[in-house]
Amino acid sequence: MPTPSTPTRAQLIDRCVAAIYKEVPARRLSPIATRDLATALVAVCAEESYPLDLAFSHAYAESALDVNALNRSSGAAGPLQVTAVAARQVGVAWPLTTAAAKVRAGVRYMKWLRSAYAECTGSVRTTLRHYGMGRGNWLRFNRGELTCSTTVSVARAELGCPGNRPYSATIIAIAQRHPELRTTSWWGS
Repeated sequence: MPTPSTPTRAQLIDRCVAAIYKEVPARRLSPIATRDLATALVAVCAEESYPLDLAFSHAYAESALDVNALNRSSGAAGPLQVTAVAARQVGVAWPLTTAAAKVRAGVRYMKWLRSAYAECTGSVRTTLRHYGMGRGNWLRFNRGELTCSTTVSVARAELGCPGNRPYSATIIAIAQRHPELRTTSWWGS
């Protein structure tokens, strides 16, 4: 039973819907799809003990909070833009057919990265960079081997290349803009 200061699931869903409309006022999705995304974010984050504000802001950076987003070149799908390989890596069946499965795959992959690589254990920013670049590109980025000529969009963003908005900084800033979605403490910085 929630305490008076702990929001109920229904309250969190309403807060998440409001945050979606605040961040993307010209929604391309129906109110039903918007609520479906909010419900999935709240439910999966509760089940996975994962920060709702982080999942929300990550979905914003990856897909502008579009539950049906699809990257035709990489095959990444859903609001967190998960690939088939990443989904299967964390035990989520492909193709991702529900909003909950789409969110679960991304959240579980973030959790897997955090447990798989020592440098991710204490750093949300490093985990986000791994997520967006992939391990090999992150290693090259970390060694200073990537430049603005790379085709890896997250690397270009993290390098501060012209025409790219920062990736991890954007995710963290949006999460901080939504303290009403804070459910679980983050790990590290």
